[in-house]
Amino acid sequence: MPLTKNNTKAAAETAKKVEAAAVAEAPVYDAGVLGSKSNTIAFVAPLGDPSRIDNTYAPNEKGESTIAGKTPYIVGYRLKALVDMVVPECGMGADARKNLMTYVDATGTKQVKAGEEFDLTRFETGLLLAPDEYNGRITGEGKAFSVVYQQKKNPGAEAGKIADVSAASAIPTVSIRPESGSIKDYQILEVLSFTSEKVPVGNNGHTQIRKTRTINPGFEKFEALCQAAPPRVRKSSSAPKARRNAGAQAFLDIVNKRK
Repeated sequence: MPLTKNNTKAAAETAKKVEAAAVAEAPVYDAGVLGSKSNTIAFVAPLGDPSRIDNTYAPNEKGESTIAGKTPYIVGYRLKALVDMVVPECGMGADARKNLMTYVDATGTKQVKAGEEFDLTRFETGLLLAPDEYNGRITGEGKAFSVVYQQKKNPGAEAGKIADVSAASAIPTVSIRPESGSIKDYQILEVLSFTSEKVPVGNNGHTQIRKTRTINPGFEKFEALCQAAPPRVRKSSSAPKARRNAGAQAFLDIVNKRK
């Protein structure tokens, strides 16, 4: 359609109607409730897995980004209750080594007393701080932190491809960030210890590193991080079996849950 004064005006009016409809449908929040309990929790420390290393980057003299340090990979957080409260106690599934947003029971809870410190997985952290009363923030004891809920990107979305249903419905990854400085400015408490050894692979002299992990006392909640990965199964040379379309199944799962 050629661009004319009339259809340009019509497009602008349509855009206004769409925007107005979106505003009308948006939920209304009570400003007096949002973040009203963020000061009832204080941040203590990150919890880390030293068997998995996270690189810290910083610019060198040439302005290039280089590795400036290595720290244990953050797997959870230690917080402090400033009032009596109920916090999530969801556990970690057997897939914890590959999925830090894993959980066993999303409805599990426990009671903590004022002044008590408690440890949360990333999933539990997101669950605790998502409601309006916290609004993704911690401000207790004068230290402010924000919770980042990062949704998995759909690799084909920007190219105009059909959205990946399973990616779009995945639980966002949760992390806590201080509103000034870096989370790595805080001492990372290690939830486990590990040893490494070289083990032979096949009969050709090749080796690989095998890590044996042991949970540290007090961090039993994170025991799943110590479980050995299941052995790899070699692919059969026979004809491939028919596979269920994962996106189609994910779509049905979502629809069925809403019935």
